[in-house]
Order: sequence, then C-alpha cells, then structure tokens
Amino acid sequence: MEKTLKKIGFLPDLVNLKYPGYRKILDPILQRSNRYSLLATDDSVATFMDEIIPFGVLKSAEYAGKNLKTAYLIDSVSLGFKSVFLFYLKRGKIFHKELWLNLARFVKYAPLERRIVNGYQQVIVVSRHDAKYLRLRYKKNNIYTLENGVDFPIQSSEKNKCPQQNFTYTLGMLNYWGAGKPHDFIWFIEEILPNLRKEFPGIKILLAGRGCSLEVKEYFKKNNCEFVGEVENLSKFFSMIDIFFTTVRKECGILNKVLDAFAHKKIVLGYEPNMKAFSSLTGGFFTYQNANDMVKNITFIRDNPEKVRLMEKNAYEYVLKNHNWDTKVLELDNILLEDI
Repeated sequence: MEKTLKKIGFLPDLVNLKYPGYRKILDPILQRSNRYSLLATDDSVATFMDEIIPFGVLKSAEYAGKNLKTAYLIDSVSLGFKSVFLFYLKRGKIFHKELWLNLARFVKYAPLERRIVNGYQQVIVVSRHDAKYLRLRYKKNNIYTLENGVDFPIQSSEKNKCPQQNFTYTLGMLNYWGAGKPHDFIWFIEEILPNLRKEFPGIKILLAGRGCSLEVKEYFKKNNCEFVGEVENLSKFFSMIDIFFTTVRKECGILNKVLDAFAHKKIVLGYEPNMKAFSSLTGGFFTYQNANDMVKNITFIRDNPEKVRLMEKNAYEYVLKNHNWDTKVLELDNILLEDI
C-alpha cells in the first residue's frame, strides 16, 4: 500500500483503507471461476488469463498508462464526493465540515478518475447511473457496467421469504460503521427521525453491522436506536424488521445491502439518491427525500400488506434475474474477452 501511495502522490482517505469495497466483488469472482486469481504480491489486483485487472480507484490510478486493457473502477468517485458536497449545500449548511471535506476529496480524486478513464480501453463500474455520468463527464465510450451479484439464502424461494408478522414500526439497516460512515446516518437522526417519532410514537430503529466504535454505539443509544452488532444470519435480521431503509448521502455505486434485502424479500425504503442504480426495477421499492415522504410510505406499507408482498416478489425476481453471481462472472468474461 505504501508503494501505491508514493506513486499516486497523496495520502488516501480512511474510507479507502478501512473499507475496501472491491473485496465484495472480487471474492465471489474468485470463488466461481479458476480463470481469475490474485496477483501474488497484491490482493487488490486480479489476473484474468494473464491480463492484470486493478480494482478500485487507488490501484486503477497506479496502473493507468501501463498498457493494461481493463480497470475495475467500481464507483465514480467524483460523482460520490460531488453528491455529498451538494447534499449539504442544498441544505444551506455551508460551514459543515463534511461539505468542505467532500469538496476537497472531489478536487483530489477527480484527476485520478480522469487518469483512469483515459488510461484504459475498458473501465468497469457497478451501476448504469455511474456509467452514464462518466460517459458524459469525460466524453468517452470505454465505460462498461457490470452490476454486483448477491448471495441468495440457501433455502428455497418459499422458505426463504421473511415470515409475515404484525407491523411493529421497526425499520432496520445494515451498514459498515467505521471510517466516517456514521455521517451517513447522523443526518437522518437529526433531520428525519424526530418527525417520524411524532407521527409514529412506537417506531423502532434497529441497526447492525461491523466497524462500530464505542463512541458511535453511545450515540446510537443516546438517540434510542438499537445496535445489534455484526450479523451472521441475514435471514434472522430481516425477519426482525418491517422495512429496510437506507440513508447514504452519495448517489454513486450500488448498495449491496439493498440487494440483500431484495434477495430476502424485505421491502426497501431508500433515500432517493441511493436507488438510482435500480432505475430499471419498477414497483419493487419505495424512496424518500424528506420526512413527509417517509411518513407517507411507512403508512402505505403498514396499510397495504398484500401490495407490499407483491413488491417484495417483484424485487426478488429482479435480483434473481439480474444479480446472480454465476451469471455476473460470465458477463465479466465476455467484457474481458471483447476485442476492442
């Protein structure tokens, strides 16, 4: 990693060191095909039939211009930092630390992204939304989309379904809570949750995931949000909640935990920018931009269980068709074997 940092010429942000998102993609690929392997000296670089494929922005930037064919960028980093900057700007929070941090990150990472887009014949991202943005921003046609797969529960689709239960006003979220990630939830506690508690006095917030510090756990407790730690059994977690919700401030990439919710037939109420990757799924989830949207959608979900079951079924069938890892590895093969 130190060698990478010297070549790129700056220190990366903690999120890039502590939360290597490429493993969520790389590991399933390695498990399913012997055509791929890790570079012996670097676990963030794969090989495909002797072709080197760097994963993520740091490695892709390091290898750019070395006559490699493909970079697996994953997300558009400039879109991610830009969207968080605009998140605070639209709220008039011009002195918020996160606004300026994300502006600085945009300035720092955008040139690397340009280097990557110009330095490879193929640049792969996991969302059509990111791909469209990159093509427009850089006026390039070398951007490919390969959406992530999801691991489905082992049981049959009928047993797999979260058991029906009485509506308990329980909203749940799975997340990684380290490296600045709590900021993706703090705004929700400050801006949305007070209004939800006025409308639904019995509402419960159930949080799970790894990387949570004692300080963050205390913050959750102070705000009456239950934290259950890292979850080994996703089916059990989804059976404990009525609605899976998201609060991530950025609009780039694809949220793997949303795919998990779809695969477990649990209705999703997502912050609108988070759901752009699922624009081709009609009638499979709800979105919100403010507290009023959430109140309206929670009320609908509570009062229309049969319609919600149908939406859960639509979302499950969507991921079954479009996000199966076995199929995704074959799609990746086709991209890499393409004669440019």
